[in-house]
Amino acid sequence: MKVELRYGSKNTKGKLSQSIYIRIKHSNLDWDKSLRIQISASDWNFKKQEIITQKSFNNPIHSQYLQDISRKVYDVSKNLQYKAESFYHSNRMEVLQWVQEKNRKRFRELCEKWYSEYKNQNKVVTQPFFTEAFNEAKEHLASTIHKKDTRTRWDNIGKNIEAYMKAKGNIRTDEFSSKEWKNMVKFFREEYRHSDKQRRIGLSDETISTLLKKIRTVRNQLGNKYIFHYDMGSFKLKKAKRTFNTLNEDEFKRFLDFSATHEKIHKTNKRKWFFQIQYYGCFRITEIYLNLKKNPTAKNSQLKTPEEIWKNEVFKSKNAKGEDVYIWKCFQVKQTGEITNKNLPIHSKLAECLFGSIASALSDTLPKELTAYNTPIEKLESEVTYRRFMKNTLKELGIDKHILTHDIRKSFLTNERKKRIQKSDLMQYSGHESEEAFNIYINESDNYIPTEVNLYE
Repeated sequence: MKVELRYGSKNTKGKLSQSIYIRIKHSNLDWDKSLRIQISASDWNFKKQEIITQKSFNNPIHSQYLQDISRKVYDVSKNLQYKAESFYHSNRMEVLQWVQEKNRKRFRELCEKWYSEYKNQNKVVTQPFFTEAFNEAKEHLASTIHKKDTRTRWDNIGKNIEAYMKAKGNIRTDEFSSKEWKNMVKFFREEYRHSDKQRRIGLSDETISTLLKKIRTVRNQLGNKYIFHYDMGSFKLKKAKRTFNTLNEDEFKRFLDFSATHEKIHKTNKRKWFFQIQYYGCFRITEIYLNLKKNPTAKNSQLKTPEEIWKNEVFKSKNAKGEDVYIWKCFQVKQTGEITNKNLPIHSKLAECLFGSIASALSDTLPKELTAYNTPIEKLESEVTYRRFMKNTLKELGIDKHILTHDIRKSFLTNERKKRIQKSDLMQYSGHESEEAFNIYINESDNYIPTEVNLYE
């Protein structure tokens, strides 16, 4: 159903002042109603069908009058638009029958009923702006979650939504339709300007997807308190299929060889150490906290000592050649959020990060605490800090790849697969139970595996 404002019943210019009409139309059904507000043709935008509130050299009193009646007209049109769209959404077959029977009388009675309900101010409750509802949900939800980056994520998404409202006009919860969402996605992809020094344009689809999740959370949290537009549940984001990047062995080595200024060298070394743990352990970033902290749920938990890891979680086994290998029985997190165990073969580089070396562990000369480049690791930093470090370091090294922290895990599997290591062996590192799930982690565009076939024989 289409709801529009008109200058007079015909929306045509004339010498005399005309009353503003509101019209609801669907196919051959229509309803027109005078709002009994008269303005001159010079105060009406015939193309946009709205009152002109900003005019050069205008009388301030007259401008204020136009702004006041514009707000009234806007309120009634949005209210009726919401009622019309909601009714059509719930009674589509009935409306189609009216169209077929040309039952204008029933349609007009319904429109009159909606208009009467609007005029009865005691029955009409003005809904909050969506930004207000967002902040209300944020205060309730973010405060119940201890992770600092959760609050930060709510704050950042809130700033993005406020930027849209500031650019395009604030909207109330019952006005936030699919059409508005499409406009919002277009704005975030093509117009949104970052606050960084480069003033980059556009948000990634990953960020917009997170934004959409927060919008749904607000609706679910406050749906019993406020009226939300009926089709908010159908908001979708069609994301372009992203081909992920991985770091090859040379690029990862350059990353580890990166040196910082003297005052930042210790922080830089600790962060590089963190990514070595992730790479050679084939971990998700959250799994590092889970495996290195004594109490992963505590905010300021102490880290395990090398001795605690070695004596409590490492056991000896045999490989396919009958050689001794050492296995770390550690935690992994499934995509569902379920925490399980994986038996991780300890890579020599991972052993260096945790124990100094396997030889040190066997000779019981373990370091007293976890160390990075001879610097003690007292605590782990936030995920946001590590992500920012990875992004900025690759940029400084001139590695033009969009690498997420999860891509480090994919980089290890891709690089090892290129050495013709069996998938079944690598699945011990990744913790995948099916080859199909494992294959998703291999970067095919960087996965040259030498063939054993001799084409020249």
